[in-house]
Amino acid sequence: MKYKVSCFSLSRPLIQENLRRYWPISVIGFLIYFLSGVFPILLSYRNLTDISYYIETVLQNEHPFFLLVHFALPIITAVVIFRYLQNPSSVAVMHAMPFRRITLYNSQVLSGLLLICVPVIINGLILLAISKPVIPYDYNSVAYADVVNVFSRMSIINWILHSLLTIIFIYVISIFSGIITGNSLMHFCSAIAFNFLAPALYGVLLIYFKQYLFGFYVKSGETLAYNLSPYLAILNSHENYSSTQIIAYLIVILCLFILSAFLYEKRRLEKATDVLVYSFLEPIICYLIAFFTMTILGTYFKFLGDGSPIYSYIGYFSGAFLGFLIGRMVVKKTVRIFNFASFKSFGVYVLIAIAFFISLEFDVVSYEKRIPVANTIQQVSMDYALEDYSYNSNRFKDSEELVTEYQDSENIKSIINFHKQIVADKDKILENKENYRYRTSSIVFTYTTNSGRTINRFYQVPYWLIAENENLKTLYESNEFRSNLLLTKVDGNDLQEATVYSRVTNTIDTSVTNDDLKDLVSAINSDVKDLTYKQLCSFTMPLCSIEIEYKDRSNPRNITMTETKNTSTAAKIDYETNIKEYAIRPYYTHTIDWLNKHGYDIYTDYMKKEPLYAVGILISDEETYEKTYQTRESYVDPFLDSYYNLGLEPPQEQENLIVITDLKKIRELYELGSNIQVDNNKYYSIQVVYKGNNDDAIPTEFYLETTNAPDYISNFFQ
Repeated sequence: MKYKVSCFSLSRPLIQENLRRYWPISVIGFLIYFLSGVFPILLSYRNLTDISYYIETVLQNEHPFFLLVHFALPIITAVVIFRYLQNPSSVAVMHAMPFRRITLYNSQVLSGLLLICVPVIINGLILLAISKPVIPYDYNSVAYADVVNVFSRMSIINWILHSLLTIIFIYVISIFSGIITGNSLMHFCSAIAFNFLAPALYGVLLIYFKQYLFGFYVKSGETLAYNLSPYLAILNSHENYSSTQIIAYLIVILCLFILSAFLYEKRRLEKATDVLVYSFLEPIICYLIAFFTMTILGTYFKFLGDGSPIYSYIGYFSGAFLGFLIGRMVVKKTVRIFNFASFKSFGVYVLIAIAFFISLEFDVVSYEKRIPVANTIQQVSMDYALEDYSYNSNRFKDSEELVTEYQDSENIKSIINFHKQIVADKDKILENKENYRYRTSSIVFTYTTNSGRTINRFYQVPYWLIAENENLKTLYESNEFRSNLLLTKVDGNDLQEATVYSRVTNTIDTSVTNDDLKDLVSAINSDVKDLTYKQLCSFTMPLCSIEIEYKDRSNPRNITMTETKNTSTAAKIDYETNIKEYAIRPYYTHTIDWLNKHGYDIYTDYMKKEPLYAVGILISDEETYEKTYQTRESYVDPFLDSYYNLGLEPPQEQENLIVITDLKKIRELYELGSNIQVDNNKYYSIQVVYKGNNDDAIPTEFYLETTNAPDYISNFFQ
């Protein structure tokens, strides 16, 4: 009779024996899933609305016990199922049985799969049997607009599939760990480590690239690191795995299954009890440990040396040497590792590390200078370079909307030229980054090429590169930019309310509605259309800020309610309320005229609510700046304490603190002041104090550049 051997051959008796011996693993897993998931639902079954959030947490795999069992069960199962490989006598007995290695391997893998998957499937079937519509309490809110039923059958099926995918992914990695290791302790430790290896390596490489490559930026880099493992993806997102993720995870599972089968066939049985079965893995494990310890100590030494490269490289070398020694001792199971072979292997690692740092330090791949050509770009998006300046908390748009996509050819050229300026001034920008002297703004370039490829860059750009930049002037005075600042596209009937806030006393606010609101918006639009780039860059103290609330027709919310178990009907359609906030400065002439005509002149006159007095101090060096603002809790200074705890009566004038009661001078300070300082190391900090409605002191703070201060201020601090 012809003997047939299949690559997927199984031994039924062996599988049955494994299930008979290791069934407690499956029972424990079932009980954890049941008691932490199904049982609380059954207890509150008559009113599941009360625990709707709990049900969501369970079905999104965010419950702590679910996270624990998802991770621990497959690792423990793999260690137990393949424990025979780690003992010379048991491995000899198992391989003396009348079937091939591939049959033994397949049977062991399938046994473990049954043990870890059955608890999930049974609990999932119970959940399907008891499922019924559950609507959160606040189903009418916009936040839950897309939520119909948190306990639907589809969400339960998604939980089953996602849970199975996650535990199988962890299981095959744990099997691979058992095939390459020779004792159970090493199997267990490596199974844990290997499940986080890819995300950890990716994350560490991102750290190096951000540190050494000027402008390096990966959009959603942290998200990608999490998505390298389905287990970490659970922690990072409330959403289901994407189809791309599922396909990638399945490919990894299949590849690891095949690779483990191949290594199992090649495994030498006498290697049981060794740390590693395959000698070629010894330097790899040593190098991985050395790489991570090198990164940790290098980062720590850099912190100790206040960013000094010398300290960093001393830390890198020390960490690499220490990590290599630890790794070598682990894989050799001895402390006697100081021999020629070890030093030779460490020398190879040092050469690899040197090549790695040289490639980063000198940008051998020309990443930093790789700026796209204008005619290859379809569109560019750039964060507002003015975000940290004239907008500050008074931005024109919400933080999620601070990016404008530019398609006009002239604007694309302007952005590329500005990008080139940044690269050309790399040394000055990095010098400013080290001493934090001048205020900076975060800028992200996102180029979309004609082929659809995306190129990203990130920079911290100092003010002097932005203030009078001709390329940015062209960009920010263009219609393409201004169209995003205006409310001309909003229908008048969608305007909800305007709230005016005092930027001087911080105590007065009022609301504008009805027809007056349309006129106010029209005045603001007129001023925005006339803004020059210099005004956009201005730090001039705003007189007030105005928030405009409106219905955003581009963001409909279809709010639904479930009527029966399987159907739902739309109750109503609503739209998200959006807000635009404008900082009204002295050059907003149309808006100021409207406010004055409608009795809101309290918002346009610094002195309408008469101040009591003003005080000022000079921040004149980096040390004072850091003590004052960065380590305030550990630094006590009498005049600063009085400055930050001002009362209705002015404090005593001191050597480092000036007191001003002349109203004309206070008005002058307002007109010369700004809401942000440019030079972090040298400026005057001014506080003007008003009497509040409850007889309390209400201060408002702003800044004076030393080059812009009046003589009576400059002379006082000489």
